[in-house]
Amino acid sequence: MGLLAVGLVMAAACKKTTEDKKIFSDDFNRANGSLGSNYTTYLPSGTTFTISGNAAYPTYSSGAPSAFYSQIVTGRVKVSVKLLTVGNAFTGLGYLFVRSQLSDSPSSLLFCGYNSSSLIMGKLVSGTQTILGSAGLLSNAAGVTDTLTATLDGTSTKCELSGSNNMAITVYDSTYGDGYVGIAGGGSAGNYLFIDDLLIEKL
Repeated sequence: MGLLAVGLVMAAACKKTTEDKKIFSDDFNRANGSLGSNYTTYLPSGTTFTISGNAAYPTYSSGAPSAFYSQIVTGRVKVSVKLLTVGNAFTGLGYLFVRSQLSDSPSSLLFCGYNSSSLIMGKLVSGTQTILGSAGLLSNAAGVTDTLTATLDGTSTKCELSGSNNMAITVYDSTYGDGYVGIAGGGSAGNYLFIDDLLIEKL
């Protein structure tokens, strides 16, 4: 009985620690339509960003739509989403935004993710883009599924894909401290992107 009690206490303590790391999560499992009140969307002309089929679904037109989690995220964090491509070979964008200085538009931030057939990491400073690192995807075929993770440990930022593609880019850039988290993208020319299982957690 004594050993069992200790085991139960230890399990409860471990579960609490894991839960305490989570800042926000969203599995998008709800009715088609608006992303909801936890997000502020930025929609260039002709674009949409909605729930479709229990996933977030951005449509690309004159630019990539984006959706920002409404609360500022501070300190050392890890952010991840699942990306699923449908249709032809993927030629669009699928990004995580981190350290965004604005909660409603992609002007000054770090970004990482799919850019056509590459994994890209870069930054925007007042709208001016700088690419910090890139690598060719192993596959951008229709049906590719990857988990995209950005890890910010206070010194470096790591952009990582796991799934159909397994690769990572690590950069050292101190342009931004705390900021907002966002998701962005969309397919083009007959290919489509679905984004699922957003998780923001403390390191």
